[in-house]
Parts: sequence; structure tokens; C-alpha cells
Amino acid sequence: MHGCPWGVALEENSEEIEKYRDKIAILYKELFERWFTQDRSLKEFIIASLLIRNNKVLLVGYPGAGKSTLVRLISRALSMGQKDILGIVIGAPEKTLQKVLVSTNLVKLLTTGKEEIIVRPIVKARVKFINEINRFSKSVQDALLSLLEEGYIEYGGMRFETPDYICFADMNPFRGEIDRALKSRFWGSCYIGLPGLEESKNIIDRLLESEKETSGKLAIVETMPKIMSFEELECVWNDVMSIAIPEHIKLLGIMILSSLRICKFGRLDLMPGYMRLPCTECEYANEPCSKIQEPPDERASIALFAYARARAWLRGRKAVDIEDLLWAIPYVFAHRTELKPLVKSRYHNPWEFFKKFVKWLKETKIGSFDTPGVWLKALALASIILGVGPKELERIAIGIYGKNDTPSYLKELERLAHGELGRGDLVVAELYRYVERKVLDKIERIREILKHELEEIESNVNLTLDKINAFIEKLKRVPRYIVQDLEERAYKLLDDFRVMFNLEALGDCSKVRSLLLSYNVNPEIINKLLDKKASTNMSFSNELVRIRRLGKNVII
Repeated sequence: MHGCPWGVALEENSEEIEKYRDKIAILYKELFERWFTQDRSLKEFIIASLLIRNNKVLLVGYPGAGKSTLVRLISRALSMGQKDILGIVIGAPEKTLQKVLVSTNLVKLLTTGKEEIIVRPIVKARVKFINEINRFSKSVQDALLSLLEEGYIEYGGMRFETPDYICFADMNPFRGEIDRALKSRFWGSCYIGLPGLEESKNIIDRLLESEKETSGKLAIVETMPKIMSFEELECVWNDVMSIAIPEHIKLLGIMILSSLRICKFGRLDLMPGYMRLPCTECEYANEPCSKIQEPPDERASIALFAYARARAWLRGRKAVDIEDLLWAIPYVFAHRTELKPLVKSRYHNPWEFFKKFVKWLKETKIGSFDTPGVWLKALALASIILGVGPKELERIAIGIYGKNDTPSYLKELERLAHGELGRGDLVVAELYRYVERKVLDKIERIREILKHELEEIESNVNLTLDKINAFIEKLKRVPRYIVQDLEERAYKLLDDFRVMFNLEALGDCSKVRSLLLSYNVNPEIINKLLDKKASTNMSFSNELVRIRRLGKNVII
């Protein structure tokens, strides 16, 4: 294999796919010998972006940071055996839809009376580049992204479809913004800073080399070899789609998204100008939800899994793992999320915020398989209850909570959700409700069994205290709200077996003494138990009776 920087290839892949994998590795090498960055994660993001069918990528950064050069290098690398696969539109406020996408040839219409529709190159291009998208009017931005979303545009009663593509758009954040709803249509985004000293030196050296290779032109792009065709890239897309996304990974991805949306006070139902959220007074004030002005939309989860799957393919894995998911977070969430003004003031950009967010997730919520955090514990319990988790998660659940039945694991998940002292975790609480609904039928069957067992206990004329206590212990292994009424009935039965009194309020002790003697309690124990002068704690039990004394209070 050609020195792939991501890992080994999948053993089950065909030779054809291995050939394409080698070409992607060559593309990586050649691209980053001409476009320089020290950020390995950014390099991986750029290559992963090419592996997603009809992907839309937003590049944000200063003018001159190399955004346009990056797109042109990629386009050339993917144009083996082809011409003009790159279509470019350059943003300007005065440009209309007709100048950007389609228009009528007015000269021909006026001179011949025949209508000719002019389709701009970007509509049919396989690599599309929207340069300075934030300089277009909102209507043109919307039309461009609608074309990319729907895959076609209608004009003059005709429909013009775009082939499968990769689209890049760039923007200078100092020359205006684009609507957040439009931003969310981009699957991924990244910030590209100006080159540092080392990168600038590499660029100068490469430009001077290109001067020799291109007969005096300073043109790095022209030195980029044509590595693979777009048809070959389509084969890679199909193979990437075969990468599995396990159920526990889906659950974790949705938990991560929920952590940015969830709110004790119902923020998602809040309309502008209504209730002011008391975030500073909330016990969850240190959670991510308190830092978010507007959370990511539902497209975020789709893009998150798409990028995680692309990275898994690059790394030679058959399925997405937790690290793939965490890696994708900054590139998928940063442009979709509006941070609160005070939070913005502490970070250079939203990508930096989300890199810190990932670190916080790892340290406080997820942990590792050896020392799992609350989310990983919850995920292990959810996976074993639903029967969807890998062996690693099963080992976590059994190692911490032992081998148990569904109600017992559900009870432990409930404890994690609501916490031992009442605070709990809002995301785990959502996971608990999801799991509970999934196993509702099973829970209802368990409840019916317990209800029938209680009815038998209630009708038993030879009922003993041990049977009631054993039944109550069984109820404790099931989430309380499911069996609350059964629990109340069981404790009522227990009260029929219980005598409670205060020694100072008790007059004649002879009846109590006779009762205890009939239950084979030693007379010395009875004397100590009923001694009104002493203030002591004691307990005693045999096969017939249990006794506790706390000071002057006695429970039999």
C-alpha cells in the first residue's frame, strides 16, 4: 500500500477499492506538499470531506489564507482524464440569480426570436466553488444552496439537474455573515488561518520550484498531478457508505447533540422576547447548555455520522468508533451553533470552543473503558438493556453493576439519570426515557407478574413477614414509578405485621411480654427490651419475629 497516513486497509475490500484507497493516500501526500498546515486534524478533515457524496464544505478565514488555492488543487487532483470539472462563482452584492446560475440569451431572443437558456458552469460542475459566499445577496445564497440541496434548478419551464458533486464555499468573516439557516446546510466547516513562519517559507520554496516546472509561471496549482477521476471517487463514496454505524455510536452522537440543546427550563420551546432563562441560578450552569445561544439543528447529527464514517474509512476500520465521532464535532457543530456573547469573548473562534468542548466531554462525561464517566456508564447500561452494545460496553455494565435482569439495569440507569443526591444528568435522563420507552412492553409484562404475585401474597392466610420483605426487595430492583402503587400496597401489608410504641407512653408491659414469649424470645432479651429506665439501642431476630429498640422507641 502507498504509505497511507491513516492506517491499514480493510481486509475484505476488493482490489479495486484498494487501488482507490492508494490514490486517496497519494492525493493526501501531493496536496499537502503544496498546501501547508501543521494541523493534522485539519488535513484529515479536508480529505474526509472528499469522501462524502454531495458534500458541502464552508471554508472560513482571512483573504490570502489559501482557501481558493486549496479548492483548485483538489479539483485538479480529481480531474484525471477529464476537463473543466471545476465551476466557480464569485460573490458580489450586485450579482443576480441570472448571472450566477441560469439566464436567457437575450441577444439571440431579440435577433432570432428563439429562446436559449444559458446554464452557468457551476450547475453542471463536479467540483463547485462559491467564492466569498457572504458577499452574495441572501436570495442568491438561498438559490445556490437550494440547487445543492435539491440537486436541480427550474428556469423558464425547464429543469436543470446537477450531477453528484463536492461543493466548497469560502467566506471572509470580516466582510459580513451569512444567514445561520443557510450555514446549517453546509455539512462541515473549518477555520483556515494565515500561514505561520514555517508555512510561509514552505510556500515560497514551493512557488519557486513551480516556476521551474511551469516555464516561468508561479503556479503551484499547475504542478498538482491528476491523481484520480471523479468516477473513481464515486466508487469510494459507495464504499464509505458501507462503513457501519453501531447503535451505541448513534446513541452517543445524539447524546452529544442533546447536551447542546437540552434545558431544564425548556429553552427549545422559547420564542424571542418571552421568558428570560435563569441560567446563572441553574444547578446545571457549568454544562454546555448554559453557553449556547442557539443550538445546532437536526442536520448536525446526519453530518456528524457522515464525517465520522469518512474518517473510519480513512483509518481502515469497518465501523465508526467513539474517537471518530469526537473528532468530527468541531467541524460539524461550529458553524451551526450560536454561542452567547460572553462565551464568544473567551475564544478565538467557534472551532476552538468545540475543541475545548470535546476535551471536556472526554474528561468529565465519557472517560475511558477502564475509568468510564457517567455517559459511558449510562451508554453501557442502555446497550445491555437494548441488546445493542459491543462486548466492551457489556463488560463495563457487568463489571460495575453485576449480571442482572432488565429491570435492575433500568433502575441503575434511573439512578444515574436523577443522581443519588437529586442533581443527576439531563442528557442521561433523556437517554433513560428513550430506553424506558423502547422496553415498555417488557416492563409492562414484569409489572403484571409482580401485580399477580402481590395479589397471591394478599390472599395468603399463612402470610409471613419474610415473604413481604422479600417481595419489597424485589420491587426495589424496578424503577419506582412503575411499581409505586404495588409498593404502597406491600408496605400496608407490612404495617399489619408491625407494632410500634414508646416505652414511656406504654403503661402495662405484660401483654407485650406475653406476645414476645409466644414468639420464643428469650426472657433476658425481653427484660432488656422493656426496661423503661435505660436508654439503649438493640436489635434481635429469630425465625418468627424481628425487634429493634432505638432509645425509648420499640419496633416489633
